[in-house]
Amino acid sequence: MGESPGVTMGFMPFPRGGSAFVALELAQRLQRSVSDFSLVAGSWPEGPNPKMSDARRFFAAVQRLTTMNYSPDAAPSGSGDVVAMHPSFEYKEDVSDRVLSDFTPAEGAAFTESWAQALKPTDGPGRHSVLHLHHLGPMNLAARRTGTPVVAHLHGTEMKFVIQAQEAASSSGRWTGHSAWRYADHWAKELQQAAREAAAVVCVSEDDATLATELFALPSGAVHIIENGVDAGYFGPLPLDDRDKLRYWTKWLVNDPQGWDGTAVPGTVSYSEQLLRDSFVNEAGRMRPVLLCVSRFLRWKRLTDVIDAYVMARDEHGLRSPLVIWGGYPGECEGIHPYEYARSKGDAGVFFTGWRGPEDLKYGYAAADLMVNGADSEPFGTAILQAMATGTPVLSTRTGGPAKFIQDSGPRQNGWFFDLGDIKGLAHLLTELVGNIESWRDRLGTESRRLVLRRYSWERVVEDFHGLYDATLRTGAKVRG
Repeated sequence: MGESPGVTMGFMPFPRGGSAFVALELAQRLQRSVSDFSLVAGSWPEGPNPKMSDARRFFAAVQRLTTMNYSPDAAPSGSGDVVAMHPSFEYKEDVSDRVLSDFTPAEGAAFTESWAQALKPTDGPGRHSVLHLHHLGPMNLAARRTGTPVVAHLHGTEMKFVIQAQEAASSSGRWTGHSAWRYADHWAKELQQAAREAAAVVCVSEDDATLATELFALPSGAVHIIENGVDAGYFGPLPLDDRDKLRYWTKWLVNDPQGWDGTAVPGTVSYSEQLLRDSFVNEAGRMRPVLLCVSRFLRWKRLTDVIDAYVMARDEHGLRSPLVIWGGYPGECEGIHPYEYARSKGDAGVFFTGWRGPEDLKYGYAAADLMVNGADSEPFGTAILQAMATGTPVLSTRTGGPAKFIQDSGPRQNGWFFDLGDIKGLAHLLTELVGNIESWRDRLGTESRRLVLRRYSWERVVEDFHGLYDATLRTGAKVRG
């Protein structure tokens, strides 16, 4: 693998979601193989979870790091040490990061100017020959001023935004007439133009590549598919016995709760040790199989489907295993809060851990027996592959990344699919799989990890990006896939 000169990576949001972990994994490896690598990242040092939202802490392993420090109180034209909060691709009420379609063109121009200064080329260390920019947005518009080729690395949420923005701009869309989407048409066109101007567009799955080609009117072959990787050394099998598992669940749900309710304050959702034991331990003193759902609280994640199916399995089929919903960045929620929704259905057996870092999550995967994913359009599914790397099989909808890496039959079976929106079918599968867990847990867990080791190393991802950087510099024009 040859060296690629002068790569600057840009990450606009403050870190919290799966794409932030992708940027971190890539940055740590690229700085070892690129002769001049730097990262410019959004940061919210005073956020509700600064261990994540403070980019200086989250990206601490990156040697050359510049942060754009956001504040909800900064004026749109803010500059210097603190700038205005970045726009979001999702509409959420009462949050600090407003949806992009709520930004006036003037506000967007001011935010773009902040990023233009951060991305300005320099002489000597820090110069860049390629800009590797995650997502699409004002950061990409700022890159126009640099004259530097852009590799636009899409993660799916920006495309979901454009689809919703186009609907809002129509006469009968879901968000038509909503004040937060009044500039939807403007920003949809800006993002489409930014994608067309990029020297290369990268998507993480075949489904996303097809969508990007159509959505941004890109020429055939303009999109490169580079799937994410998994650190299979970090996320790996852990020898946890029943006492270990109960100890971890007690830590996350009783002793150090991070679950949150409508107040968005971590720790406002917690559980008693007696309730935990009654739910997680059977009459014989053994751990019940644990169902795990790792997710942000976004509509397309379809957490209500998972909760509905669990409640049906519990009430109609006698399922006794607990369902743990892991995630939900404090204050980030589209639609009804999953905790409130579970309470409205009778929340016995449903537990919320809140947002916890990978140092906890790797043990969470190992302490669970089955991962459940109900998303209606999963761009890739990093959390699913992390669970598989740990040896925890997955039950998922057949969308995006999971449709490619989950095998639901044959000698290499490593998981199962259910039809999107099929609550009864999912309830039946949950009951059946828990009832027959000894027949599949070890076998499918082994196959799950084998697939990750075989196909999803970060070294392969870095090599693919090196090839793309080199091609971008060689051609000086758009690089075809």
